[in-house]
Amino acid sequence: NRVERQAALAAGAAYVDTVPWFCAATCSPIVERYAVYANRKHVAVGYTRFLEPALTEALALHTPSG
Repeated sequence: NRVERQAALAAGAAYVDTVPWFCAATCSPIVERYAVYANRKHVAVGYTRFLEPALTEALALHTPSG
């Protein structure tokens, strides 16, 4: 993560450490009621939707209010 963070910052990009979203004291395959992984290399769709508000907040993205 340190190298990724340095590369992003050097490029002027935002960096969000997502490790805490997947691993707390242990790396659980289930968070809340969501399966975290679809397979060994992919995050499950339901979990990505669950994380959307956290990622939006971390990147300070806001949708225009209608």
